[in-house]
Formats: sequence, structure tokens, C-alpha cells
Amino acid sequence: MTQTCACPGFSAATHILHMAARAGLSKVIVAALEEGADIKAREYDERCPDTGYDALALATYFGHLNAVRVLTAFGADHDVLVEKGTTLLIVAALQGHTKIGEYLISLGLPIDVVDGDGDSALSVAKRGNHKEFIAMLEKHMKR
Repeated sequence: MTQTCACPGFSAATHILHMAARAGLSKVIVAALEEGADIKAREYDERCPDTGYDALALATYFGHLNAVRVLTAFGADHDVLVEKGTTLLIVAALQGHTKIGEYLISLGLPIDVVDGDGDSALSVAKRGNHKEFIAMLEKHMKR
């Protein structure tokens, strides 16, 4: 994922929303949304134009649990697929963000989804050697 936004059509509020989601600035997220930021807007990398992260995926990827909670409270769609069938749980698994994974599961996000590359949250967590995330997933799979 790129560190900068390639989003020429974004309003200033939406651009701020995405920057705040990356940084985990929950109060700025709220202010941007109150100013009309598009919670569904996705960032695109010109090298791969069919992919894109919205503010919720950015907060998930960068490990900002409070920002994830704020965004879902404001109606961000936690069921949205990010790219190639990737779920937010898989995004959390990439970085081993266990608390975010727990939260997403508590919202009803399925554990066993496989993306277009054949990866699941568990396989991604194993590849990254995120032991705590793996243990959390295995605990939920036994239920």
C-alpha cells in the first residue's frame, strides 16, 4: 500500500479523513465526517487501479483500534471487500493487529473467507508469524 493518496477527485474533508485514519486521529476523523467527508471513498494506487482502501481499511491496516471503532460507529461498512476479495480481517492479519481482529469478529466479520489469491486471515497471520493473532483466530474457530 502506498503511503500517499492518489485521489484527485477527493474533497479536502475526504483527504483529511484518510490522513486521519492513517494516523489514528479519532477526533479529526469525526471532524472530517462532520464536514462532509465521504466515508466510502477509496484511495487508488495508479500502479494497480482496481484496488483501493477506504478510511476503515486504512485505520485497520495501520492498527488504530479507536479509529476503527469511530468509523464503524459512523457507518463505515466493515463487510466491504478491499481488493481481490480481501476482508478487513485479512487486512488486520497482515500486520498482526489482534485487538482489531477481535473487534471485527465481534461485528460479525467471518473468519474463514478466502480472497482471490487463496489467502485467509489465518494463512496471512501464519505467513507473518503473528502468533497472538493466530491464537485469537483459532479460539474463535473452535466456537
